[in-house]
Amino acid sequence: MFDEYCASLDAGIAEKWRLITPWIPRSDSGDIVDVGSGTGTLAAMLKRAHPRHGLIAIDHDARMVSAARRRHGAGRNLSFRLDDAARVHSTKAVAVVLSSVLHEVYSDHGDSLAAVLAALRSARASLAPGGRIIIRDFVRPGDAGREVIFRHSNRDIVHPHDFESFLKSFRRSAHIQGVWPGALWTSYRTDLGTALEFLLRKDFHSSWGAQLREHYAFWTLEDAMRLVARAGLRLIFHRLFSSQWLLRARWLGKVELLDPETLNPLPYPAQQLLLVAESLQAWMAPAPTASKPAGHRVEESYTAPWTLAPVRSAPVRSAPLRMEFASDASLSTAPVKKAPLSPALLISARKKSVPRASTRLQ
Repeated sequence: MFDEYCASLDAGIAEKWRLITPWIPRSDSGDIVDVGSGTGTLAAMLKRAHPRHGLIAIDHDARMVSAARRRHGAGRNLSFRLDDAARVHSTKAVAVVLSSVLHEVYSDHGDSLAAVLAALRSARASLAPGGRIIIRDFVRPGDAGREVIFRHSNRDIVHPHDFESFLKSFRRSAHIQGVWPGALWTSYRTDLGTALEFLLRKDFHSSWGAQLREHYAFWTLEDAMRLVARAGLRLIFHRLFSSQWLLRARWLGKVELLDPETLNPLPYPAQQLLLVAESLQAWMAPAPTASKPAGHRVEESYTAPWTLAPVRSAPVRSAPLRMEFASDASLSTAPVKKAPLSPALLISARKKSVPRASTRLQ
């Protein structure tokens, strides 16, 4: 079961590699720190591409660290360490990679934004002049409270890991207003944020219980930008995007989102973000080793081939942004308003389905 979980983590590793590696600064020395290294596969790939750098891979799970050592070995310039994201792991890092780890930091510390901020500050303290922090993680849509119809192909549903079971077990707020089983699809009226939380974990059957303890899309892009600024970092690039691998392998033909009023298909929301930042001190006195990938643009319009509308990156601000939090409470979505469902939804593919009573699960 553990090996199956490791395989699921590495399934989209090539896409992660293509996103992250262009942002590693060119340098003849220094460390690359991979925080939340998991299976160690990304760390090993980074080491092969940057042999002059020391590679320090950090994970808080002892089983993962042991598995990474068995798979990839270890040596003077490649080490897999059992440690915490809130600690400083180097003082000469050209890059600190935080890939799919900050949502775990947030969840493991009781849904704490303060814990995420501490991890970002530790990453900044690990940087050498000209070094960068590269963040890739899940993101919450700005319209997460929007009502949607979520349809799930019956062939893809695995009990007891279906949407209703998820709602009963997920310890954060989640909402449902109706369930309509059909011959080919089962439909649910819910909000976009709740649907996305389920979609991002629906295929982790071997680690279902552990996945329910995590809040994947815990921040919006604006939240992330404020935290980065508060950590003493200057944002030099950001982008929202959809994982092409995720869509092809797990979503297309298996799950759909519909407008509850018109029943027209909705595009899948961008579910991931990429942020690249550097220390404010480095910005005031830039080091010559810093580099940008060829064709880099701070402001860009990015249209994924599977979405209906472009996602536009906003201009990067040169001054730290103010950040105010009333508390470190979960960034849960607000309950959606109850409204009658169109009868047209009750027809699923070929047969008319039988609606169950409208329910709300806490």
